[in-house]
Amino acid sequence: MKCLVWEVSKMVRQAISMNELLTSVQDKSIVMIGESTHGTHEFYKVRAEITKELISEYGFSIVAIEGDWPDTFRINRFVKHLSNDTATQALSDFKRFPLWMWRNKVMVDFINWLHEFNKNLSIKTGVFGIDLYGINNAFGNILEILNTMNPEAANLAKQRYSCLGLRDFDSDQYAKDTYQALKDCEDEVIRQLLDIKKFINDQNNVYDDEDCLLNLHLSAQNIAAAEAYYRNLYQPGVSTWNIRDGHMMKCLNILMENERKKLKRPPKVIVWAHNSHVGDASADHRQTQHEITLGEIAKEHFEERVALIGMMTSSGSVTAADNWGDPAKYFYLNQAHPDSHAAYLARLNKGNFIAQTNTEGFQTLRLERAVGVIYRPETEIRSHYFNSSLAKRFDWLIYLEKTSALKPLDNISTWKPNLDKAMDTYPIGL
Repeated sequence: MKCLVWEVSKMVRQAISMNELLTSVQDKSIVMIGESTHGTHEFYKVRAEITKELISEYGFSIVAIEGDWPDTFRINRFVKHLSNDTATQALSDFKRFPLWMWRNKVMVDFINWLHEFNKNLSIKTGVFGIDLYGINNAFGNILEILNTMNPEAANLAKQRYSCLGLRDFDSDQYAKDTYQALKDCEDEVIRQLLDIKKFINDQNNVYDDEDCLLNLHLSAQNIAAAEAYYRNLYQPGVSTWNIRDGHMMKCLNILMENERKKLKRPPKVIVWAHNSHVGDASADHRQTQHEITLGEIAKEHFEERVALIGMMTSSGSVTAADNWGDPAKYFYLNQAHPDSHAAYLARLNKGNFIAQTNTEGFQTLRLERAVGVIYRPETEIRSHYFNSSLAKRFDWLIYLEKTSALKPLDNISTWKPNLDKAMDTYPIGL
């Protein structure tokens, strides 16, 4: 078994090696690997290395990422030798913000590795997106597939989805229109999803070797979830977070059932997502907001067959944006707040380490930092911290003391280090 790329040190009373982590999760049905930012190079690299081991040594055959289904499906075709793309070309369908999240060198290296690993396998490991934002491309997937298999069904789908505007769907306008009761496409979208499920069930004798029927099913599921998400965006008392994470779990169930039919045995899945989706929300501030997470739902359904792994850092740099839709920027992370988990772990002076969270020191309620695709260092405490108990949120924690910003594939003028800013003295935001 290959050594991974960073030093593993001891945590308090218990030394946990990477081999022990892998051995502990090898028989799980679902292994979720989180990250405390969407823009840290080491998180992406470590996650990819763990995933390679789980695939090559322990038979995991699905990688489900926090990316949109239609955009990620091109990656799936590449790694399964179903297209003539290069690895970089396979990432070309990621065209909306935040581009760097999947268009980066670590991702290119990983899917190149998986493409090579799959080369001589009859049943190949796939990469799939389980997020719900790619609604416009999902329309195109459905119409293209149905036009080939059943033109009459394609015409009906086009008629029903025209309520949403097909590829001209405007999510902001739809959210406003439904809030004002000017428009509601729920019935049409659900009818189409049910028809597609029936159509797929009628294809029992068709071997879906190119994941065509799977693409059809999950594109329709994507549209149904996105419609519900935007329809409820401004509705009081409705958690669109729960709609989103509930959709992710539905996608996992569909992927696992599809894979079970191919393998003739229960499949094993690796999930890549932010800590905010992986960690159990019953152990943080969202419990009072009645929000749930993908990790929490999976634990409820699969119990001990799920492993939740979190990753965090206390200092370094990160790729993020000032606001939604803005270009990627190179930020220096504020030093971890003194009352945070990361600061506590840094004070142990153990460097980088991996530990089970049922050990001493993880039960205490402390501040946890979460940086998504937006970073606001000036208001960091208000914008990025919340209270949590790591022992209840994760089964394992990977702590990397100082990390670096994820480099985008695209040449972005705003992404450059500011060498005049001293990282160690950058103030904690209030």
